[in-house]
Amino acid sequence: MPTMSFEMPSEEAILRNHLDDLKHDKWGWVIYRCSYGDEQAWTTFRRIIEERMHSSIAESDTPELAERLEWTYIEDPMALEGTSPDQVRTRFKAWVADPEAIRTEQPRTERMVHPLGNPRYKFFIHVDDGVLESATRGAFYTFFNLVRGDWEPRPTDESDGEPPHKPIYGCKEENVGWMRLSVDLMDSATYLWMGGEDYWYREYERPPEIKYA
Repeated sequence: MPTMSFEMPSEEAILRNHLDDLKHDKWGWVIYRCSYGDEQAWTTFRRIIEERMHSSIAESDTPELAERLEWTYIEDPMALEGTSPDQVRTRFKAWVADPEAIRTEQPRTERMVHPLGNPRYKFFIHVDDGVLESATRGAFYTFFNLVRGDWEPRPTDESDGEPPHKPIYGCKEENVGWMRLSVDLMDSATYLWMGGEDYWYREYERPPEIKYA
């Protein structure tokens, strides 16, 4: 009797099918520029992350994903210069909570489908001085800040015996709601897995550590 083989679909194929199920035509991170002192570094950073993402898609079995990839760069020096991930999170959450904003991006989606099914509406990228400085040293050293949009600090009276950590923007918790990812993780597979609830906690590294592939 011949044996039957079963080949698991690639991450890119899973992502494509997931977007189809949601009736979402766009995917990709929303990127907030929070550092404006080095225009060349910003240009370099954008080139590095775009090349990395497009390379990962081109090498996959689902190259058509590139046609649906949306690079959304938010530049607002007056409002964003020097802002922390927490401060930008407030702005991001307001955008995600606006149903008209989502429908403008995803006109085919149905109202009963929650937008958080697409990681685009669950996480965002925060670009600060450290991120831009890393890009000036070359692609190998480049990282980016991935911020969880629904993170909230624990109440001050809630304690599980965890010793306090060095404060980052005033937060002494282990999980500060964002982490640094190597540009190697600027790919469609990471985007897909960030939609799973357990991936964040399994892969989390507290800044200033950098998570590598």
